[in-house]
Amino acid sequence: IDGQRERFEIELRMRHKAGHWIDVLSRAQLVFDAGADTPRRLIGTHVDITARKEAERLRAKADATYRDLLQSLDAGVVVHAPDTSIRLANPAACRLLGLSEAQLLGKEAMDPDWRFLREDGSDLPLAEYPVQQVLAGGRALRNQVAGVRHGAGDESQVRWLLVNGFASVGGDGEVEEVVINFVDITERKRLEEEQLLLRE
Repeated sequence: IDGQRERFEIELRMRHKAGHWIDVLSRAQLVFDAGADTPRRLIGTHVDITARKEAERLRAKADATYRDLLQSLDAGVVVHAPDTSIRLANPAACRLLGLSEAQLLGKEAMDPDWRFLREDGSDLPLAEYPVQQVLAGGRALRNQVAGVRHGAGDESQVRWLLVNGFASVGGDGEVEEVVINFVDITERKRLEEEQLLLRE
């Protein structure tokens, strides 16, 4: 025991008298007599935290599986906080939006760097951004088509996305995060435009 501290707390793995292993939170406190430099006794408690530790292990495993899944998806996935700032963006989202993960994290819906378009090529108003629609309407967004402009000037290109989204709501009814996912439909849009030209 560290003689410089009066209180201690440590998590341990201990073998139960029945033979199985349990997780234990051990707390101890040194008790001194008035004016004494040497402790008179040590008072300690042990709390079985096996259930809590198992829940933490399961949550960590689920989080790792979730991260692996996001990394491998061809669909872009962006997770927004309730203030619209981006908490998470998978590699497909970075590729489709033309921005790095570092550029995306923390970016909010009203960020001037966004260059989203309506299907007619006009700028997408802030109120029509997917995350804004989910937050304002309180319901899932289904199959919105939006363009995102990559590059600038004559070198710019538009990638068309089919966007869906939903809000994750906590037990208190408040939105905890908004999940937006999207797939690239640029080729489909090109074919549709070619077919329209052929009909004219």
